[in-house]
Amino acid sequence: MPLIILLALIAVPVVELFVFIEIGAEIGAGPVIAATFATAFIGLAIARNQGIGVMRQMQAQINEGQPPVGSLVHGFFLLLAGIALAIPGLVTDLLGVVLLIPPARLRLGRAILSRFAGRAKQTDGGVTIIEADYTVDTTGPTDAPEKRLPPGR
Repeated sequence: MPLIILLALIAVPVVELFVFIEIGAEIGAGPVIAATFATAFIGLAIARNQGIGVMRQMQAQINEGQPPVGSLVHGFFLLLAGIALAIPGLVTDLLGVVLLIPPARLRLGRAILSRFAGRAKQTDGGVTIIEADYTVDTTGPTDAPEKRLPPGR
């Protein structure tokens, strides 16, 4: 996982620079820079407004006693959209704009949840059972002295 993060930290700026250079060569540096700032400002404003709406919807669901699962998914992807839009670059701006589209967020959320849902099973009573393997270590530490807390702690 740390290797993937390192590769992403290296690859994203390289791809952004490549796209800046290629598009800048076609339409000029000024329009590319203006487009980057415009998508950042407009996209962040849209993400903020949608985020406020999601927070209100989440609060209403909680007040009704319903779990706000869908709102949490929307909120998470809106947070990612805001981060992507705040990073200067056309590729990250495109990712942020895609995440601002509610059907795209739902589709991505379902894809991610279905990947993890294979590990959990629903019973007829609505209880989620997550299967796992575990072992109990009854030997305890053999080389560590036993530590006891004084009474009252």
